[in-house]
Amino acid sequence: MATKSFNLGQIGDFAENETEELVEFGATRLLQRLQNPDEEIPVDTGTMFKQWFKRPVSSLEIDLINKLEYAEPVTFGTNLPPSWKNGYQLTKSDNETPIPKDWVNRLIEKTKRDIIREAGR
Repeated sequence: MATKSFNLGQIGDFAENETEELVEFGATRLLQRLQNPDEEIPVDTGTMFKQWFKRPVSSLEIDLINKLEYAEPVTFGTNLPPSWKNGYQLTKSDNETPIPKDWVNRLIEKTKRDIIREAGR
C-alpha cells in the first residue's frame, strides 16, 4: 500500500476562504430576499424593503441593517412602539389576508438551506 503524508499547512487557507465565501453568499442571499420579498409579503410602497443594506463586520460576520424606525417591529415583532399596543399584523393589501408573523424567519430558514446546499458543492 502506498501512502503519502502531508502537512495541513500545505492546504493553505482553504477552509477559511470557503467559510468566508459562504458567509458572503448567505448575507447576499438574505439581503436579496429582504429587498425583494415574495408574493406572500405585502409591499405597499416598498420603502422598507429597499432600505436594507450589508455592513461587513469581519471576514466571518456581515450585518444586515435597516435604519427605518419601524423596520425592527415590522420585521421581527420586537421593540414595538407603545402606540402599537398588542403588536402589528401585516396583511395583504388586496384582501386583508394576515401574513404569518414569522415571515422573516421563513426567509432566514430558506437562506440557511441555500447555504448548506452551497457548502455541499
